[in-house]
Amino acid sequence: MSSRSTTRLPVARLELILAIVLLSAALSIRGKALLGAWYNNLASLALAVDWQGPGEELGSPGCTTWVASSAAAPAVELALLLDPENRRTRLNAARVAWLGGDCETALDLWSTLESSDSIAHLEHANAVHALGREEEAQALYGQISGVTDYLRVRGERAQALGDTEAALGWYELSMAAAPTLETTQRLAALYVGRQQPAAATAAWQKLAEAADGSDPTYWWAVGQSAELQEDWRAAANAYDRGVDQAADPCRFWEREAASLERLGDWARVEHISRAALDRCPDLLWPYLRLGDALRRQADYTGALQWYGQAELLWPDDVHPKYLIGVLWYDQDDWEQAEAYFRRSLELDPDHLGSTYYLAWSLYLRGDPQGATGALSRAIELHGGQPWQFAVLLGDWQLERGARLEAIAAYEQALAWHPGDDAIQQRIESARKRGQ
Repeated sequence: MSSRSTTRLPVARLELILAIVLLSAALSIRGKALLGAWYNNLASLALAVDWQGPGEELGSPGCTTWVASSAAAPAVELALLLDPENRRTRLNAARVAWLGGDCETALDLWSTLESSDSIAHLEHANAVHALGREEEAQALYGQISGVTDYLRVRGERAQALGDTEAALGWYELSMAAAPTLETTQRLAALYVGRQQPAAATAAWQKLAEAADGSDPTYWWAVGQSAELQEDWRAAANAYDRGVDQAADPCRFWEREAASLERLGDWARVEHISRAALDRCPDLLWPYLRLGDALRRQADYTGALQWYGQAELLWPDDVHPKYLIGVLWYDQDDWEQAEAYFRRSLELDPDHLGSTYYLAWSLYLRGDPQGATGALSRAIELHGGQPWQFAVLLGDWQLERGARLEAIAAYEQALAWHPGDDAIQQRIESARKRGQ
């Protein structure tokens, strides 16, 4: 019994020693990893401050020395020594390199991280884009799930802060990755605002190419493209096709009716508006379109009924009151017209149509001072170069004996429409009156 016990003790001790050695090794490896993670967390805290520079750029942050010596660098170095395979540490190492202007090192580090690491993949794509390597950047963006929304949001942020060029860049990148309706709408609207209808048309055509005839988005894109080219018949036909495909046809009917208005097809506008009213009675536009269609067909009583219903249902909306004013104006009842234009301006003091028609109503009622004041306000609200408004203002100023004001209005009109002989003659005639 004693002999058997003596022979087992060395084996037991050996197993215990081996277990201790293995446990120590495991603890050593685990300890390194834990310590490395701790240093990397320190680096992340420092980078939360240093990375704000590139992160706050509205455009793509270029390759430059953002921080001469990042506080994160020592912690990252120690973290890499302790655990060189840690993905979060290598990601921070890439950021430190980029901040210091060592862009190729940053790209190398980002590129070695797994494609499933979406943050690293996105930062890699942004960096390649910043270096002007567009095709490579687009290929990288194309591999990232949800990147179109990310790029669009970057564009929205830049646009909200007034950087149109940066916004266009991000929207175009989003379109290159995958055209979507939301991005196309924003991109096209920006181009229209910059007086670039051809570029806006190209954006809609690109969206159409990415869809097919069974997708209502395709017909919406075709319709929008046709509108920009002022091909109202093609636009109306496209929206009509979209009605058959769309789960919610009302927005297609709205654009179709607007296109048919351009063609003067009031009977068709009325038909579509009645169909829309049955399907979406909670929307304002069918009431107003029905009123428009009847007004243009000289059915003023019918038009007033539809505009009146709209005003009753949407008392705080400017459009019913404005259109009732136009209705009275068309019937030469300028007193009623003035009253409604003033009501609409109480709701929206910057409503251009109401201001312009108010000016005419006052003029026709024999109030030249009020008319010129309202027309001057309409010119301010226009936001463009309404040279015809300025010529009219000059004529009205001259009629009421305000010669200098008339000359000033004519000169503004000529500045907006240079080389116009009729305006130049008005200026010379007004000047001669003072001699």
